Amino acid sequence: MAEGARPARALARAETRPARALARAETRIGVALALLAPVAALPVAGARPAWWLLGTALIALGGLALQAGRLRFRLRTGDWPPVPAGIAPPFVLLGLLVPVWGAVQALPVAGPALSLVPGASLLGALRLSGYLMFVMLVAALAGPPARADLMARILFWGIVAQAVWALVALRLLGDAALWGDKTQYRGVATGSFVNRNSLATFLGLGLVQGAALGARPGGRAPVAAGMAAILVALLATQSRLGVAAGVAGLGVTAALLWARPRRRLLLAGAGLALGVAVVAGNAGLAERLLAAGPEGRMRLELYRQILGMIAARPFTGWGLDAFGAAFAAFRAPPLPGAFHYDLAHNSYLALWAEMGVIAGSLPPLILAGAGVVLWRRRHAPDGPGPQAAAGIGALVLGGLHSLGDFSLEIPAVTLAFLSVLGPGMARRGAGPD
Repeated sequence: MAEGARPARALARAETRPARALARAETRIGVALALLAPVAALPVAGARPAWWLLGTALIALGGLALQAGRLRFRLRTGDWPPVPAGIAPPFVLLGLLVPVWGAVQALPVAGPALSLVPGASLLGALRLSGYLMFVMLVAALAGPPARADLMARILFWGIVAQAVWALVALRLLGDAALWGDKTQYRGVATGSFVNRNSLATFLGLGLVQGAALGARPGGRAPVAAGMAAILVALLATQSRLGVAAGVAGLGVTAALLWARPRRRLLLAGAGLALGVAVVAGNAGLAERLLAAGPEGRMRLELYRQILGMIAARPFTGWGLDAFGAAFAAFRAPPLPGAFHYDLAHNSYLALWAEMGVIAGSLPPLILAGAGVVLWRRRHAPDGPGPQAAAGIGALVLGGLHSLGDFSLEIPAVTLAFLSVLGPGMARRGAGPD
């Protein structure tokens, strides 16, 4: 062996140590972020200010930890590591406008604040900023394939655990609730959530993520078993729109992963047959479908009154997270007087009512743009592979369910949604693995 070979090899090892240390640190942060959605689901889906404020603080700590690791690399090597390719800057800037406008609504600019509840709007702006930071971190850290796969599996099995708990609580523990006595949705699965529809969206995202994992070689049988548990729990929620949106998201993901048109046709036929069998075999869900007519008329009346609320302030809105306070002045018969409408049961109308038509249209437009990026990156050489298809499926699921419910306004569901979406926009091989 040449005399200079050993020193050269030792020097090469020394040069790779900082990169490996940075990769380990980034993997730990990625694992923590992947755990956040399943853990946030435990305390009533994180839908209380104390819980989502804690989640926002943890996301901020993750960002600080990432920058600290990169600074440590700089101090050890004298150079900055490659910047991970994540969410494109135009998406970040557009996304930032949403919480900024929410904060502006809370400020007394040239008179009273635009928001009827300024404090709630400021907190809402903080929550939206946390979501933006979260998806940026997820996309930045999910570049290396092995890390992206690990993050996807943690999310998936976390959702499977939620599905198993929901079934155990319903069937074996006398319809128990994790936090206090269950006063609503008796006889249906809610898991650690309060609302069955939000749980249904959460579980549907697990189906979408499972389809992407099942498209990869190895470990397909456990993933299929996990998806079966999720499907059983999804049906046990008896959420009409939740089941429909979940099946649609899963179907779109599977169709994108099955590239051949003949296979897609076979998949569509199998999905239709499965849907018919599911409805026929689930008495509770079938009964709720039959009752959809009267309930649908009342829901349309709610939407009609919300449109009047939007028309009263089409550009400024009534304030982020101020829907309940503002709608109280607009509600009228035939809406039942005993029921308090603190949410719009339609996320699009909620955005327009709270933030105005212009600012409120930004989130759907941003997500539509993300869909275009995901579509283009499905087969890109440095693309995310099946995760891009999962991202499109998640967009379909969330877009459909938001037409008739508020699931994406629930923190745990939003974090799970972004956890599926973010890696689909990442560039593979970005950063050390």
